[in-house]
Amino acid sequence: MKTNLRYQNGYLYKDHGSWYVRYRQRTSQENGSSKVKHISKMLGRSKDFSNIFEVERCRASFMQPSIAIGSVQIRE
Repeated sequence: MKTNLRYQNGYLYKDHGSWYVRYRQRTSQENGSSKVKHISKMLGRSKDFSNIFEVERCRASFMQPSIAIGSVQIRE
């Protein structure tokens, strides 16, 4: 079965002196359906980054292809 993957960059924002990335994650429910959930992850304090390019680099390393909408995990 082929699954289309949608890779995402996430939404970068600054709040209360910290940088965050917001992204979507698909979760399975008990009845077998799936639900998309919004999740925020703190990347670090503002004073830890000297410029926006470092924040972008941190976001890019966090948002690797392992975080994809529609990804399927296969257990062996």
